[in-house]
Amino acid sequence: VAERLAAAFVGGALRRRDDLLRVGAWQLEAGVATNPALLLKAARQAAARFDHELTERLARAAVDAGGGPTAVRVLAETLEWQGRHAEAVAVMEGEPPATGAERARWASIRAGNLYWGLERTAEAEKLLQEAAVAEEGGEEAAAMLAWILLFDGRLPEAVAVAGRVLDQPEAPAQALVWAATAAVPALGSLGRLREALAVATAHPQDLPWGETQLSLVRCQVLLGAGRLAEARGIAEAGYQAAVADRSSERTGGWAGFRGLVAKAEGRIATAEAWLREAVALLDEQDPYRFMRWCLAELASVAALAGDQKAAAGWLDRADARAGEANRYFDPWVELDRAWVAAAGGELTRAIDLAARAADSARASKQFTFEAAALYDVARLGAPAGVRQRLEELAGLLEGRLPSLVASS
Repeated sequence: VAERLAAAFVGGALRRRDDLLRVGAWQLEAGVATNPALLLKAARQAAARFDHELTERLARAAVDAGGGPTAVRVLAETLEWQGRHAEAVAVMEGEPPATGAERARWASIRAGNLYWGLERTAEAEKLLQEAAVAEEGGEEAAAMLAWILLFDGRLPEAVAVAGRVLDQPEAPAQALVWAATAAVPALGSLGRLREALAVATAHPQDLPWGETQLSLVRCQVLLGAGRLAEARGIAEAGYQAAVADRSSERTGGWAGFRGLVAKAEGRIATAEAWLREAVALLDEQDPYRFMRWCLAELASVAALAGDQKAAAGWLDRADARAGEANRYFDPWVELDRAWVAAAGGELTRAIDLAARAADSARASKQFTFEAAALYDVARLGAPAGVRQRLEELAGLLEGRLPSLVASS
């Protein structure tokens, strides 16, 4: 039946958006999936629905049908979205495309998996730097390089590389999205709030992850700036959209941000509930290593709620996920550790840990977070040693929050 349905649709006009996806699925079911171009188009439609299982099946069929390097790259992308980085790198061991934009996309996907999954940062950077100077398609490689620089804690470099892409509005849509999602949190952390928010709204794209990524980083910047009502609105809208799309990883990401907003607003029980949901949903699919951050935030929330045993357990789980990839959140985890220590009555150690979080943030030029960490040093009982630096940051950072923190 599936074979006859597929043949009937292929023989006629594929008018509706989902017709191609239906044909691809029917061909898979019937064992007659032999047209790599059709299978790849169907795989892209499945990816837009965040149906990773079907995307993978269609992409593998396209590879088997002779789809070449493009099919291999699409397969590697869907493996990456599932956090299966080692498999993605393995399937890309063959020859890359010879020239053009597809070669740059290939390099971007391979480098992302080398960094996130295998922590081969130098190899990933070299691959991207070589692809970024290509005559065609180099923008995608440069944008992925900016993304890796952000999460490796090199914020000014990330802004500079991303800016070269964002200055080319004719660049591929994927390059613009990757560049924007690198530039926005980097600019926000550097204290350049107006630039960050301008970039966050300038590049909406019809890509599976594009809109979500841009909304997430906009929410993060607003949260860091103390604009909690706006951050809450974005997080709630993102969460509802993710639930409607039945995307567990997007739902988990937005649940985490709802928890962060609730924590900032002092709604501790609500924050704990949202962060628990985030951890449950991201546990199996955490391609960009956000779980460590969510676990550490949950530890600090449990500590604030008076559950020291649970706080210690969540923090142990966070530490078990430590690694070289995604060092951007190292200061954040250290500050959560400080509040766990404080809840356990270790105030001297808590102050030291909060100060260490501030030093780490300053070293990576996360000035917005440095201000938050220094404020927590003061809240924990040592205001004298941080007042001068807070006043300096108030003059450096945009927005009202730094001044309020320095004067409190």
